[in-house]
Amino acid sequence: MSKPDTLAARLTLAMKAARVSSTQLQRACKVSAVAVHKWLSGQTIELRHGTCSKAAAFLGVNPAWLNYGRGPRGGKQARAYHELDALLQLRGQLEAGLRLCDSIMRELHRRR
Repeated sequence: MSKPDTLAARLTLAMKAARVSSTQLQRACKVSAVAVHKWLSGQTIELRHGTCSKAAAFLGVNPAWLNYGRGPRGGKQARAYHELDALLQLRGQLEAGLRLCDSIMRELHRRR
């Protein structure tokens, strides 16, 4: 079997392996049906980082493999990437929460 050399080919391969439909992928990535059609028809060369992360996590593949054909398709490295991405997102949410708490505390102190 030849190496899938386009985003469309890698997406198709990953979707078949995961037994995922284009509608399911669309919902998981929160994009339009037109967007997924463009991905699968070869009209899209590369996915945006956030979209690629969602698609790769949903399909259980390595985002670098999905978008660029680099690295292994899946396995432990893909799972580790998704776990790291989830932790980084959580960190961002926590930092935003801390900033909000800090601004509330400053406002409360100001009102005294």
